[in-house]
Amino acid sequence: MLGRPIIGYNSDTFGRLNMAIGTTVLAAIFSLAIWIPAHSYGVLVFYAIVQGTVAGTFWATVAPVGAELVGLKILPSALSITWLVITLPMLFSEPIGLAIVDYTPAAYLGTQIFTGELQANVTVRVPC
Repeated sequence: MLGRPIIGYNSDTFGRLNMAIGTTVLAAIFSLAIWIPAHSYGVLVFYAIVQGTVAGTFWATVAPVGAELVGLKILPSALSITWLVITLPMLFSEPIGLAIVDYTPAAYLGTQIFTGELQANVTVRVPC
């Protein structure tokens, strides 16, 4: 609710690809720098608010970024391939995270690192 209008406005101002990369980097940083050391409910609420404003950037910018990268003519095919490629990792990321929780002595630490690293890897692999 908070992030999408801001992301849309800033995408027009700073560029869609720049905004997608920047907010994905912020999502990784927030996961690693706020969620891991959070030991109180207030910090977790703060994390949920700031992470929620940037974590959904991919879904808000995938079509405009795709249009910039591949053009409008093949955009439907490119979006279909993007969503097909993303389906498998998204399908298995939650069970993987829960398995990490079950086998990590520090409860959620492994999952927190897994989440931050996944977001960082997404940023590195954005095609230019």
